[in-house]
Amino acid sequence: MAQLPTTSPRALLSIRLSILTEETTSPLRQELDLVRMAVERGSRVVGIARDLGVSATKVPPWKRPQLGEWISNRAPEFDEILFWKLDRFVRRISDLHLMIEWCKEHQKTLTAKHDPIDLYTEFGQFMGTIIAGVARIEAANTGVRVESLWKFSRTVEKRWIIGKPVYGYRTEAQRDGTKSLAIDPEKARALRWIHSMIARGASLYRACRMLTRAGILPPNKGQWSSGNLT
Repeated sequence: MAQLPTTSPRALLSIRLSILTEETTSPLRQELDLVRMAVERGSRVVGIARDLGVSATKVPPWKRPQLGEWISNRAPEFDEILFWKLDRFVRRISDLHLMIEWCKEHQKTLTAKHDPIDLYTEFGQFMGTIIAGVARIEAANTGVRVESLWKFSRTVEKRWIIGKPVYGYRTEAQRDGTKSLAIDPEKARALRWIHSMIARGASLYRACRMLTRAGILPPNKGQWSSGNLT
């Protein structure tokens, strides 16, 4: 990449993942693939927008923490946005249409490694719309499946189906292989202490500091804040 001329197209890499866990390597795979793609295209990578733990269904590109900053305030610094697949970039047809219009106005282009997106042609724009529609349908189907699963879980007494319990609870394995919800004694004690402190007039800030000093970890394993308590 260092050997490319300064007149080469400037590429911004967009990396997104809805749920980030310690086990996943998807962000790294996306980044490596996109760097290789940029080199093959003869583009210079000028920035990487990493939006991890961000839903494309709920948050459009221009409102994401890192990509939104580039789109809103640093548009003159890049010529194209490269992304892994279209569903990593958008999942709503309306969002794709707005991004296409924005690219036309600002003379940018969008390119996906694994989807036939090329905004230089009318056919490429049409294909982008079709693929975004499929991605939206897949997202809707996922929502239906999850909602159905939760409805079923409410009909099964004391059975925990999926997901991480809220702070104060934990899951316990049963003899039949299922899981049930149970109170976590240590976390429940912390919640009762927080309630008593607030009831006595203590501020959220003071309660957070005392919990942190006591070595009690919050749900996100970071530090206690008013957001944790509310």
